[in-house]
Order: sequence, then C-alpha cells, then structure tokens
Amino acid sequence: MDRLRIGVIGSGRIASRFCKEGQKRDDVCFSAVFNPNRGSAQRFAASFSGMDAAEDLNELLERSDAVYIAAPHAAHYAYARAALLHGRHVLCEKPVTLSASQTAELFALARENACVLMEAVKTAYAPGFRRIQELCESGAIGTVLETDATFTRLTPPGVREWTDRENGGSMTELGTYLLLPPAVLLGTDWTGCRFWSVFRDGVDAYTRYFLTGDGRCASGTAGLGGKKDGSLTVAGTEGYLKIGAPWWKPVRIEVHHEDPNQVEVYEEEYEGEGFRYELDAFLRAVRGEGKPVLTEEQSVWISSVLERYLTWRKEEKR
Repeated sequence: MDRLRIGVIGSGRIASRFCKEGQKRDDVCFSAVFNPNRGSAQRFAASFSGMDAAEDLNELLERSDAVYIAAPHAAHYAYARAALLHGRHVLCEKPVTLSASQTAELFALARENACVLMEAVKTAYAPGFRRIQELCESGAIGTVLETDATFTRLTPPGVREWTDRENGGSMTELGTYLLLPPAVLLGTDWTGCRFWSVFRDGVDAYTRYFLTGDGRCASGTAGLGGKKDGSLTVAGTEGYLKIGAPWWKPVRIEVHHEDPNQVEVYEEEYEGEGFRYELDAFLRAVRGEGKPVLTEEQSVWISSVLERYLTWRKEEKR
C-alpha cells in the first residue's frame, strides 16, 4: 500500500487541524469527508486539495482504506462500528466511546475483521510521553506511587463542549488526557473512584477525579471554565517527575531527587500540533509493523471511568 486513503468523518475544528498536518505527508491522502450536514462537509472539503464531500457514509467507506472519526462523542460508536464492519481501519478521536461495553465491542469487531482500531490521544504517541514511560520503567524515581495531571482550557460559550448537555463538559472533553498517565504508568486496576465538579449551563465547568488502589493513587483536574497550572507530576519512592505546562505536549521532563540540586532534564521534540505522531503509530499498525501504543485494555478502562463520571454527574445534578 503506497498511500493510505483516509476518509474523514466530521468537519469540525479538530478534523481541520488533523487534515492540515496530515496533508503534508506523502504516505496518506484524504479521500473524502462526510458530515450529515452536507453544507458543512462541502465547506470543509473546499479547504483541502483533492478532497470532496461524500454523499453518504457508505460512499465515504467505499472510497477509503481507513477512517478518521472526529464527530461528536456520542456518534463515535455508530461510525466506528459501520467502518469496522466494512473492513476499514479506524483512528477515532478520544474518547472512543463513553461506554466501556461499546468500546470493548468495537475492539472485538476490529479483531474479527482484521482491522486496526486506535484511539487518537496525541499525547500517548509523542516522544516526550514515551520518555516518561521509559523513565518510570527504568526505576529512575523508584516505584511509581502517584500521578497528578491538570488540563484546563478556558472555552467560550456556544460551542459543543457547553451546548451538549448530555455528553459535553470538562471531563468528557479533557478527561482522556488526564486518565492517560494512570492508565499507562499505574495500570487499570483501581478499587476507588471519586469525583468533584462545579457545574455551569448543565455541564461540568471544572472537575477533579481521584483514584485509589493498592499502594497507589491518581488524580486529575479538567476545566473549561476554570484555570490551573497545566502540569503533570509523577511521584515515586526515590524521586519524582515534573512535566510543566502544557504537559500534554511534553517537551521537557525533569527528574527530581531528595537533593534539590540533583535534577536530570530530558528535552524531547513536539513538532506541529502532534498529529504526526499518532498518524505514524496508526500507519505502522495498519502496515503490520507494530501495535497501537494505547492498548485495548487502557482504552476500555478510560471509557469506563468516563461512563462512571456521567452516571455520577446525572445524580449530582438532580
């Protein structure tokens, strides 16, 4: 396969950013874009050379080897399922779904149809995050005990994150990033899970989560309507890692020890908006050269925490 033909499902902000970076490559091409709002798809396609708007989903699938799903969260499951049943590889924006059972079902369909299903969490594929994993696995800070991450973005009113009363809000929009460090560095087996939120316009404007397990814990802060230092700290028995804001674009990793003067610094690249790293990983997996960095178990677990959060949020808002 010389160039992977990627069909784009969704024509919003992140789809535009993804295609702008992807179109610079010579190993992929964007065959078409689909949106039930055909006018939106046509305007989107006009921005990219060689792309046009598909009449329907079936046309998009027929013209593609793989799809990139950048539709609203609630639509991910149906689009991914249709693509996998059609034998198409799927790169799906985070979260894959907001249901653990639906995410698990999609991974099972991917196996049955010899397809790749990969969650598009840019940070997971960045060189800096790989360095964080390597440092933790090497024992640079001893045994990892805790992760604490923050991702806040002051978001104007009127956009999907605020208007989607069922699935919008801070935790569903940013929580996948915040759950990435515990999933990768501490595992997916947790005994305790709690949340705290400040609500605005029917969704959470600011949320904290807390996880506890055997000898470890994790926490994170997501905010669309509140601001906090966007750093990541990984605590260990012999030191800690500090990744400054914005940690989800990790370029400087500091290893601190008991002696405050003993600090090792690792500098890593983060080119463009980071989409190239997840595209690299996706193409390797499609070509049988490697498995997706974020595992099925981790993606299903992330969906389970977000599902649990939405259940809790509904109860809190009553």
